[in-house]
Amino acid sequence: MESTARPRLLFVDDEARILVSLKSIFRTDYDVRTANSGAEALDILRDWPADVLISDQRMPEMTGVDVLRSAAELRPDTTRILLTGYSDLEAIIGSVNDGEIFRFVSKPWRRNELRDTVAAAVRVAARAQAANDPSTPSDDAPVETVPAAPSRAADDRTGVLVLDADAAEREALRHVLSADRPVYVAGSFYEALEQIKQHPIGTVITESSISGEPVTTLVNGLHQLRPELVYIVLTGQPDAQHIIDLINYGQIYRVLRKPINVSVLRGAVNLAARRHQTLQRQPDRAQQMTEELAVIPPERQNRSLFSKIREFLHA
Repeated sequence: MESTARPRLLFVDDEARILVSLKSIFRTDYDVRTANSGAEALDILRDWPADVLISDQRMPEMTGVDVLRSAAELRPDTTRILLTGYSDLEAIIGSVNDGEIFRFVSKPWRRNELRDTVAAAVRVAARAQAANDPSTPSDDAPVETVPAAPSRAADDRTGVLVLDADAAEREALRHVLSADRPVYVAGSFYEALEQIKQHPIGTVITESSISGEPVTTLVNGLHQLRPELVYIVLTGQPDAQHIIDLINYGQIYRVLRKPINVSVLRGAVNLAARRHQTLQRQPDRAQQMTEELAVIPPERQNRSLFSKIREFLHA
């Protein structure tokens, strides 16, 4: 009989052969259940608190994003992974905004990569459950990070940084958001670092690329030093791979398509501010989640920017 102490995985796919393959890969080390539809998966989750939910996107009746969205409400401590062979931008964006996905895995998957991703997701789920259980002591060793900016008075909200190479767009976003909280602006990566160093910033709103350079390296590098920062990405280009990278390497919180709906933006910023407050209250959890980021392949890293981030924020 399998021990219930083993981490619990729930795989969802409408293709039986894929479920058989996935179960054969993971059943030795995990307690594995499978579902061939979203409705069946949610029925299982109601009675069985899976640690990790791995769902295919393209399924009849209920998509993977729909499954993740419902699972997030039903079992918020379950870590969620989207598994798909389709570069469907709307599905990818939905997985971030509605399912709060941990990682995106492309089909056909590589077995070792999938194993590593699931193992990281299990660790994140365990830490989330421990953080929400007041009876669980924390025995994690402290991790050296750059100290967070000094906290302000309780009625003075933590600021937002707008990173956009277009001055007119920066000012438009500043105008929209400044009634609610302090807003700082930057037109380049290095201006953004200066603002983060100088001001108490909790949320970063950024274009997906700045002057043609993807923001993936910036977000990934900042995670190592300021793990409590929360990121909202604005995009007008249907670049699915770029958004996937920002999920896997940057744990972005929301993606908003341009042109921006002002009420949607304000709502996203309010949610991000709450997320930032949670991470501030649980710095060990924030740091541990950062440690589970996927590693950017060397050929896709901006190493000079990585070095500059570390050098600048440690100075």
